[in-house]
Amino acid sequence: MKNSSDSLFDRAVSDNEKLLWSYRPVLTDYLMAYRELWYATGMALIFFFSFLIVELVTPERAASWKFFALFPAVGILAFTYMLGQRILSLRQTGYAFSERHVFFSRGMITPEFKVVDVRQIRSIEIKQGWLQRLSGKGDIRFFTGEQKIDESGLTIKSFDQWEAVDNPHEVFKALQRLSGGN
Repeated sequence: MKNSSDSLFDRAVSDNEKLLWSYRPVLTDYLMAYRELWYATGMALIFFFSFLIVELVTPERAASWKFFALFPAVGILAFTYMLGQRILSLRQTGYAFSERHVFFSRGMITPEFKVVDVRQIRSIEIKQGWLQRLSGKGDIRFFTGEQKIDESGLTIKSFDQWEAVDNPHEVFKALQRLSGGN
């Protein structure tokens, strides 16, 4: 496991505490973990090819389909915005843990820090898509008991998450030992 001091967390770590592990995701893996980005890409491509097929198959009716040409443009704009946001936030993104705390840092311009006491962690889980599994990456999710209520009134668990972590199973085992096997 990596055992490095990271200036990203210097302000968040107390004087008598030492980081046992810290990680900053790599751009390609960080982008792969952003599922919404790929959903937007897929939607834009579906609309684009639907429009193209209608244009090629029925050119006389294609004029009525010109409105639908806006859908790929909206998808491409959404994709560009999400990609830019993701790239700009990478510089401030990092994860770490010590014997007493788990640290999160994220944000585009000013980083947002979140510090969770290890004793508050109720469960830890790994989430891996097939691309992440092939590259040896994964997302580690933490549940501390926080819950949200959605618009239909259902209570949903609120997870904190580290994205695109290298060797997630190794990190998972170390976190389980620290949190008492949760």
